[in-house]
Amino acid sequence: MVREPSRSVFERGLTMMSATSSETAAEAKHLHKPRKHLRGKSMLDAIDLKILTFLQRDGRLSSAEIARKIGGLTKVAVSYRLKRLIQIGVLNGFFARIDPETVGESILFSTRLRIKSKGKKAERVARRISQLRGVRSVFLTFGEYDALVIARAQDARAVRDIVYAMYKAGDVLRSDTVVCHTVIKESLDVALNDLRDRTLAV
Repeated sequence: MVREPSRSVFERGLTMMSATSSETAAEAKHLHKPRKHLRGKSMLDAIDLKILTFLQRDGRLSSAEIARKIGGLTKVAVSYRLKRLIQIGVLNGFFARIDPETVGESILFSTRLRIKSKGKKAERVARRISQLRGVRSVFLTFGEYDALVIARAQDARAVRDIVYAMYKAGDVLRSDTVVCHTVIKESLDVALNDLRDRTLAV
């Protein structure tokens, strides 16, 4: 049975209404207590991490479904937490996971780049490269090379065209490209279990 589409948790978190029950009020009061900070953002507690874990597995879950999975928490209490996670930048949105091979992007490759310019100029070059078709990620790096590019393409010709386009972005001196023949793991998931262990240890 296909589940009817509903507003995303992200949308519900942004438009959440004020709670009236004593349980929800207590939860809201708890959320506004001063917390320890980690890298400038509020420390996440065990419940926050559980919510994130469920959403990372299935971003379509409603607040009620998340509350039911956690137990001992109302859907409005979950909504308060979601709103906070959005406000502090932990949750940036929800996206569909598409199998790239089913839409013609069967080749995954990485390219290391040596860039002539440094500092802000090198960053501008990297940003231009990030806009190229097929490019998925761009990182500025230390070491022999200055940038690492992760991209996908339809075939070998497309890989060549993307690499040529990187040179046209300006100031690229040389490149080193590796084409993957088998993908064992490709994921942007955050290791929330590790975060949970560190949080509980504090």
